[in-house]
Amino acid sequence: MELPKLQPIGYQALINLFNLQVVPHYRSSYVSLTGAKRMNKEGDREIHIYPKSYQLSEPNDSFLNLEFAIKHEGMNFAIITLVFEHLSKKQITNYVVNQIHGKAQRKIWYLFEFLMRKKLSVTDLSSGNYIDLLDSKQYYTCNPIKIKRQRINDNLLGFSSYCPFVRRTPALAAFEKKHFDRIAKRLLADYEPLITQRAAAYLYTKETLSSWHIEHEEPTKMRALNFVKLLRKAETLKKLTKKELIQAQHVIVESRFAESDYRTSQNYIAEMVRIDYSQIHYISPSPKDVPRLMNDLLSSLERMIESGVSPVIVAAAISFGFVFIHPFEDGNGRLHRFLIHYILAKNSFTPSGIVFPISAIMLGDRKKYDQVLEHFSRPLMDIITYNEDHAGVISTQNNNAAFYAYLDYTAYAEYLFTCIAKTIEADLRKELDFIIQYDKIKKSMQEVVDMPDKQIDLLMKMVVQNNGKLARAKREKFFDSLTDSEIKKIEAIIQSRNIDVWPH
Repeated sequence: MELPKLQPIGYQALINLFNLQVVPHYRSSYVSLTGAKRMNKEGDREIHIYPKSYQLSEPNDSFLNLEFAIKHEGMNFAIITLVFEHLSKKQITNYVVNQIHGKAQRKIWYLFEFLMRKKLSVTDLSSGNYIDLLDSKQYYTCNPIKIKRQRINDNLLGFSSYCPFVRRTPALAAFEKKHFDRIAKRLLADYEPLITQRAAAYLYTKETLSSWHIEHEEPTKMRALNFVKLLRKAETLKKLTKKELIQAQHVIVESRFAESDYRTSQNYIAEMVRIDYSQIHYISPSPKDVPRLMNDLLSSLERMIESGVSPVIVAAAISFGFVFIHPFEDGNGRLHRFLIHYILAKNSFTPSGIVFPISAIMLGDRKKYDQVLEHFSRPLMDIITYNEDHAGVISTQNNNAAFYAYLDYTAYAEYLFTCIAKTIEADLRKELDFIIQYDKIKKSMQEVVDMPDKQIDLLMKMVVQNNGKLARAKREKFFDSLTDSEIKKIEAIIQSRNIDVWPH
């Protein structure tokens, strides 16, 4: 989209004014000398055009553009932080003192002290109504913390070192109205407890294997069993701490790669193109920033849970935030997906004793999952400068913690809701129906030949895998004692299955 004769305003003006290298805000704004207010979409970004009446008295004034951005474009702490780094305490102080009772000014005052961890020489307000930092109609918010100094209700989802944002979009509102947690519980209520228990056993295994396969790995039987135990532990884990995360990492990786603390080196995700060259897809935060990021990530998790924020919103903001921080050298992807299950179980969104095979949905459409991750990684890689030495060690020049600390997780929340919808509407019911059908077919097979369970399972598997027929070689090797008549009857029984619920 060409933008002739348009004057940037708000965040875009600030980016231009200070030549900021940032991940783009979800929207940008411009003032047009002609025409009415309008909005265009470019992919998942919004371009807002305002009429001439919105033109600032001083288009290059930092504070006027900050006020416009906060009022009209929502919050972007990464941009605001970088702007503050270009302004002196004296400039900020003079601005606040001159307009101390304005809502936008009070927010800017609070945000400077909150984000920069510096106190201005300004006297606390002693009167006036408290104002919400975020508009709860526009954003998901937490229970407010009353800040007497600026008379602000801090209703953020997080804290100064990690604060996610999720906008209230029509898509998220529609997902929440469906109440997938209630749908899942009603679905399970239609089946006998023994059936749901058997389905749960399979779903835990399916989720485990899928999570490994996303990483293009195959777990040993013992590591798979340990991960199943970890998933089952999720709903009884009272609080997620650094210690619990480290213990979970030990379950996921080989013992020689288990870590006793967060990483102390710069890590990244790359693909080897040739023996002497790797294509780097993502660079994580500097190791010096990881402790603060992770401390506030875990604190944000508790704050959102205590505030009753939708579990799916919390899971998206924490699990994807975790994988972007990449606090360990290995196991981050699987821990990211474990966190989804922990948060859903912690908030009783998932029925007790059941896990939604979300990783299987991600694995089934790997391209979409990668696109979701690249929603942040691609624009990030456009702004980070780095060097790689002959040993593959990365050094960065502008790896600002703010890039990772204040992301908009709206797209991730919508994606996670989509995965949950698919797993409830398809996988969960399909697995329950398969077990019922399996039992019926097994009983019918036993009426033909009363074989041991292990032999019945093997025969059923081989017939299904060969499109309803037992291969001659398999019969001669494993079932030479069965007659032609018995084989035909068993094949007919299996062929009568409902292929819509039978695993392929």
